[in-house]
Amino acid sequence: MDDRLSRWRNSTIRFLRRGMYLGRRLPPGIRSLVGLLLIVGGIVGLLLPIPGIWIILLGIAFVAMEFPVLRRLQIRWLQRIRLRYRPSRS
Repeated sequence: MDDRLSRWRNSTIRFLRRGMYLGRRLPPGIRSLVGLLLIVGGIVGLLLPIPGIWIILLGIAFVAMEFPVLRRLQIRWLQRIRLRYRPSRS
């Protein structure tokens, strides 16, 4: 069970990172629009729990790129997750 949870967290982090990379390539106004559409689509898509949650997180990541304060919070949050769930080397 713990292994599946760890894999889910790692895949979520990778998914958000890819979304942030793709988001940086979009113009700022379109980035916000795409982020809001992803959030709305994720809320509508909550009938499919895992994809719906991922889509909401990706939408928040897109919107956060527009605001420096939110971007810094997002980067700190991802760093905390990475440090907390880093595999132990034994």
